[in-house]
Amino acid sequence: TEIAPIPGARQYASAFAVNGKGYAGMGYDGNHRQDFYEYNPSTDSWRTMASFLGGKRRSCVAFTLENKGYLGFGVSNGIYQYTMYQFNPEGNNGNGEWIAKADLTDADDNNYPRAFAVPLVLNNKVYIVGGSTGGNLSDTWEYDPVTDAWTQRTNFEGQARAYAVGFVINNVAYLGTGSSGTVHDDF
Repeated sequence: TEIAPIPGARQYASAFAVNGKGYAGMGYDGNHRQDFYEYNPSTDSWRTMASFLGGKRRSCVAFTLENKGYLGFGVSNGIYQYTMYQFNPEGNNGNGEWIAKADLTDADDNNYPRAFAVPLVLNNKVYIVGGSTGGNLSDTWEYDPVTDAWTQRTNFEGQARAYAVGFVINNVAYLGTGSSGTVHDDF
C-alpha cells in the first residue's frame, strides 16, 4: 500500500525504525543531503526532525539497536566516511537528537571508512560487514553500545563485496548477494 511520500525525491537514502515510527533521510538528489524525517503510520505523515549531525551523506549504514537509531559511514562529496551517530527521537524536545559515537578505528587509530556495507544486529551488538571505499571490502567489525567501541572480527569468507544484503534469524546472521564487479547470488 502506498503511503505519503517523503519530502524530496532522493536515492541512496538511509532509514531505520524506532518505537513504532520510521525515520528516513539523507541520500542524493543531484546534491548530497543531510535532512531527516519521522514517519508516523497512525497519521500517514512525515515531519522534519533534526538534520544529521555528521553532514551531507549518501549510502550510509543504518540500523536500530536498543530503541535507538544509528547512522554512519557513507560518502560525502566523494569522500568515504568512518564516523557514526546515534539518534534519540525523544531528544531536543521531541525533534530528535544526534549523538556522536565511536569512529570506526582500530587501536592504532587507523580509520576504516566505507559505504554500501551491511549491518547485522545480533545479541545486542551490531556487525558491519564489507562495503566499499572505491574497492570492495570483506572485513567485519563488531560495535558494542555498552563500551561504545569497535572490535575487528573474522573477515567475511565470501568474495569481498558492496551492495550486499543481510538479515538475522534465530540468532544466526545471513549475508549474500551484492557486487564485486560481478553481481553475486550466493548467501
